[in-house]
Amino acid sequence: MAQWPFVAAAVVGSLAPFARAWAWGVPFSMFSWGMAFRATLGAGLVALLAGLVPLVAFGDLPSGIIGGVVGGGLMLLSARRLRHERGTALLVYRLVDPSTRARARALLIRRFADLRVPPVTHARIASMAVGPLTALECWRDAELILDGVDAAALDPINRGRHLQAVATCRLERADLEATTEALERIERPAEPDVERWLRAMEALLLAIQGNADAALALCDAVDLDEDPGALAASYGIVRAHALACMGQDEDAKATLREVVEVAGKPALQRAIRPVGPATDLARAMLD
Repeated sequence: MAQWPFVAAAVVGSLAPFARAWAWGVPFSMFSWGMAFRATLGAGLVALLAGLVPLVAFGDLPSGIIGGVVGGGLMLLSARRLRHERGTALLVYRLVDPSTRARARALLIRRFADLRVPPVTHARIASMAVGPLTALECWRDAELILDGVDAAALDPINRGRHLQAVATCRLERADLEATTEALERIERPAEPDVERWLRAMEALLLAIQGNADAALALCDAVDLDEDPGALAASYGIVRAHALACMGQDEDAKATLREVVEVAGKPALQRAIRPVGPATDLARAMLD
């Protein structure tokens, strides 16, 4: 009775989750039981099949060795496939759980500090982590990850997207000088989707620094009928800051109420950080 193919399958299957954790560059403790079981089952079945097929021509032990070698090799190849993307995705998934969030954040920072991939791949994988981090308002963590990307090595389109993300993180941290520096590094005009948000960001910088007339001029120059959602809310925040700067508090409040109608109360956070003329009004509305 054949037994060595089953032994080889058991060994390969038991090693599969640990091999996957090693290849992905994440601690095994970040794996759920379901993920570990699927890795074990998949690798074990492949090794078992690879060991049972040669039984018609070879003996029990040689078939087991063949199954172990073939199954183990395929298991390692599978673990290394898209290993940076899959490891990053797992850590991002762990950000959702408050009990693992702090460790996942630290591991993401360390991961991107040691990441050795081409710049375009680096930027793409970084964007996988930056979105969830900014959703949790971990702006500094997101900026650290983005700063590790060699922006100069990217093509103009990817460079514009990358620097837009950098500028957004810096703006949320109220580092206006660094935000301006990031915007100045973008080749203009950028691609249409990026350019729309760059103009909104420039208008916001003008408004919170007291240049109300220039900010309102930029608002008036934009046709928001084509994008009545988030972009319209952003320009509403700009307009509210500009009106508050000019002492027109009631008009600023009315504009903030329009922002709430378009994007909900959470959108008022954009008027609170970075601090500008309409910040107190927005904070009062939230309270």
